[in-house]
Amino acid sequence: MKRNAASFRCVRLALRWLELGACRRTYAWLRNPKNMKPKERRSLTTLSKQFRTIGRAWAIKESLGHLWKYRREWIPCRCFNSWYNWAVRSRIPAIADAARTFKRHFENIITYLSLRITNADAERLNAKIQWIKHQARGFRNEGRFQRAILFHCAGLDLYPAHSNS
Repeated sequence: MKRNAASFRCVRLALRWLELGACRRTYAWLRNPKNMKPKERRSLTTLSKQFRTIGRAWAIKESLGHLWKYRREWIPCRCFNSWYNWAVRSRIPAIADAARTFKRHFENIITYLSLRITNADAERLNAKIQWIKHQARGFRNEGRFQRAILFHCAGLDLYPAHSNS
């Protein structure tokens, strides 16, 4: 299943709060359980027993991953409400903060799930324009800046063919 930037941001936010401990063993927490070998699963089970709080946080983070496969609005709402209740009642302050952050932005998440469109293209274009501005170290006037943007982003020809009319 292909994930978009919004889902990665949400998972990254959950991972940031998940990285509370188990310093050298954090890689095990970051792996997708579907891609784990039996030995790795046993290792993760052992880690979950040793670090109960982190194991619970990891389970909460993993259960949020199922949200991205739904398209209808009512299914993710129901799933999110049960996940939110679990996360807030987990007695892990970092996970509760993450859950409240997701709740604040949940309307935008639902919009993405139903429409499957993002502002990634606008962000890409803006990053390219910022790169142009950085490479030029400034422009003398606005017209030159506009021409540079058109040349790099819109495929403006440097040597246009002249017509003999």
